[in-house]
Amino acid sequence: MRVTIIGATGGVGAHVVKHALDQGHTVVALARDPSKVSGSGKLTKTKIDLQSDEAGGELEKAIKGSDMVLSCLGSRRGEDKVVEKGTRKILDAMKQAKCPRMAMISSIGVGDSGWQLLRLGVGGWIFSALFNSVLKSTKLDLQAAENICIGGPAGWLSSAISHARPNGVSCVVVRPAGLSDAPSEGKYDVALSSGTVGASVAREDVAKFMLTLLENKSYEDGAVSVGGNAPRTGH
Repeated sequence: MRVTIIGATGGVGAHVVKHALDQGHTVVALARDPSKVSGSGKLTKTKIDLQSDEAGGELEKAIKGSDMVLSCLGSRRGEDKVVEKGTRKILDAMKQAKCPRMAMISSIGVGDSGWQLLRLGVGGWIFSALFNSVLKSTKLDLQAAENICIGGPAGWLSSAISHARPNGVSCVVVRPAGLSDAPSEGKYDVALSSGTVGASVAREDVAKFMLTLLENKSYEDGAVSVGGNAPRTGH
């Protein structure tokens, strides 16, 4: 397939690029600094700055002809949050380019997976506390991006939110548990928010799961969590 990968130099995105090429896909890798994208073969490297006003047109050109977009966007510390804004631009470009499918990375604890995060044990409770305090802006950014893609659940004092993705475009939200820089274990847990996953998952395994979505459409227009028992490294 032809796959556009956004955030291609990030912790998950770099693994997505590698494994997509290993699987024989044609890859269009988008990054702020494409010189840092690793790989060879059926690979096109494209510079993109989603904070730029010109990003929409550049995205449309890069996405055109792709079967699916895999968004590995994440905000860098000390910089403006980019996931919500970037997701809007990606979906608009997909509509213009007539690309039908996207998967985006969010996090366990967002949307209707709050209780799933708590079920991870002490570490989940600690992360939940951080997610609702010092990391609250990150959580709100991811929640807003999820709302665009698949809508949001009703809260205690709020109604459910309808998605805002364009007609003809579908989306899967991937919610990893704690991300680890450990090597792939070749196995990981997958569950809806009502289920349970392991508390730590290798970034490489998240990348491998995202690539299964090229063929697997069972999570379309919804969210799925990915976890495991990877050694705790990274963040």
